[in-house]
Parts: sequence; structure tokens; C-alpha cells
Amino acid sequence: MTCPAGKQRNDDRTDCDECSPGSYNSTPGGTCKKCPAGQFNNVSGAESCCDCCAGFHSTTSRTSCSRCEDYNQYAPRKKYSAVRSNSSGDCKLVQGTLPTPPATCTQPANNACPTTTPGGLQGLSTPFKKRSDQCGSDSDCDQGSKCCPKQDGRGDLICVDSNTDPNFCGGCVGLGGSGSGENCTLSKKRCVNGICVGGETKMRRSSAKHAVRHKIY
Repeated sequence: MTCPAGKQRNDDRTDCDECSPGSYNSTPGGTCKKCPAGQFNNVSGAESCCDCCAGFHSTTSRTSCSRCEDYNQYAPRKKYSAVRSNSSGDCKLVQGTLPTPPATCTQPANNACPTTTPGGLQGLSTPFKKRSDQCGSDSDCDQGSKCCPKQDGRGDLICVDSNTDPNFCGGCVGLGGSGSGENCTLSKKRCVNGICVGGETKMRRSSAKHAVRHKIY
């Protein structure tokens, strides 16, 4: 018994079962296979898979595509991905005018695929030109650095070296001192290996030296 495309023989080899959503079989007599990375289908008995739309990326199950999320809830900036993107890491900050991604990226009917890119572009995003210290997450920063909100309250994120930066010593520091780090500049200290050190000792030595000089004269 040869099963048609979109199906495979069951375990008992007595009948043909449809490929489950997220898988496909394009060849009569073949077996169902999981959709490749960056593709999906959400129907049973599929003979092929669809590309995820621009602005979306595939999920582990390959049964749907997830939309790229804005990277900063306080000052939203749009992320965009190319057609057939595989993970949220493929969603990048963009500049210029790009077509608005569709509201959903699903199959309207069996073996029919959605329009992947409204507006005619191929989904190739233009990299967002950012300052060297600007970031969206820790992964955008050099190894050992953290992505922290600036202390001006505007919501912009910057890469900081929490081992040496006195404003973000040991971690991020928000307005009012909230966060996992400490602002060493408030106590006139230095940041060494993520710890504020040196300020009080130096001040005490300076005061003691001043007292000795005052006594001599």
C-alpha cells in the first residue's frame, strides 16, 4: 500500500495517517518529516511547509510563527525579521520605512501559504545604526558587560561594564538607586571588580593628614 503525499502508513501498516501539524510529506509513499527551521504549517495532511512571514520567526513545534516583540517597553522600538527566520534572535532593530508585518502568519487553507511580506520587500531588514554602547539585551554587549537602563529616566538601554563603571558597579542601577548594582560616585568611591571601594579610606587619610598639619602649625 502506497500512501499519497501528506500521509504516511500507520504503525500497523494497515492504513494511511495524515501528517500532523508541523510536519509534511511531499512524496507518495514517503514519511512525514518536521518542517525545516524558519518554516511552519498548522494543518493536518500537509504536503509542504510555509515560510514564516517577515516580522515573525518559527517556533519549536513548527506549527506557528511568533511575531517579533518590541525590545523596550518604556521606549518601544520595532524589531523586524527576514522571511523564514528561525528564532527571536533573528529579530533586529531597523531603520527607515518597512512594510508593516501582517497581524498573523497562518495558513488560510490546506497547503496554502500566507503572503510573507506585505509591500513587496523581501524582508531583509536594514540593521539599526546604533551607538557603540546602545543595546536591547545583554547579548548585544561585549562579554562581561550588561545592558542597563540609562539613569536619565528616558528608558534607553546602554552597555556597561559593571566590574569597573562607577555608575553601574556590580549591576544595573535605576533612578532612586533601584537595581542590583550601586552608584559609587555618590560616595566618591571607585568600582573594582563590581564593588565600590576606596572613597572612605582616602577621605579619612586626607582628614588625618590635615589634622597633623594643623597641629604642627
